[in-house]
Amino acid sequence: MRFSLAARSCTLAFALLAGCSPAQNAVTVPGVPPALGGHVAPLNPLELQVAGRVPSAVTPGALKSMLAYYRSHPAQRIHADGKGTVAVWASVWDENYLIGLTGTNHLAMALDTSKNGGIGPHTVKVDRHQNVWVADEYNPTGNGGLVQEYNKGGTYVAGYEYTPAYCGTGSVTECFDTGLDSAENSKYVFASETEFYYQDGNGTSDYGSGVFRFKNGS
Repeated sequence: MRFSLAARSCTLAFALLAGCSPAQNAVTVPGVPPALGGHVAPLNPLELQVAGRVPSAVTPGALKSMLAYYRSHPAQRIHADGKGTVAVWASVWDENYLIGLTGTNHLAMALDTSKNGGIGPHTVKVDRHQNVWVADEYNPTGNGGLVQEYNKGGTYVAGYEYTPAYCGTGSVTECFDTGLDSAENSKYVFASETEFYYQDGNGTSDYGSGVFRFKNGS
């Protein structure tokens, strides 16, 4: 049995995210901790669905077949020939790819964001220097987000990672679903903090949200 990249994307998105909304995943489902000791790997959401810990609209048998296939075919790579000038950049969330298309929709570039620590790329932007910025939903440990910068040729420039150590006040214990958007100017890089869980000095726990700010290039 073989599943195409498109089929996997649509099936997982529908089953796990209920209509392609990025709000629910293996980390943010109440009572479900990050899988595999906090590391968010591409198969973690599917594994949680098979285990019945995350709801799914797909039948259990189909989920098990998909999981078996992807465990035996771990390298679902997107190939590009490097020919042509990139006119449009886009992200492929569940495969951890930033892809560049020419004006005729030819696939000229495919960058694996996970090689530089970015898991689940979302928003993509291009600045006036043609550098490409991508907001990754998770950093390598799965407890925060990551903003990555690439030049127009696809070379990795820098990464801006945020974790519980940087968000909120007091003793922050969790920082998740954070890499859904970013903004940049000549001095700073801003990253969205969709939701974090924190505990203040009095032991009171609460949720919050906000924005991280980094010095550009730092």
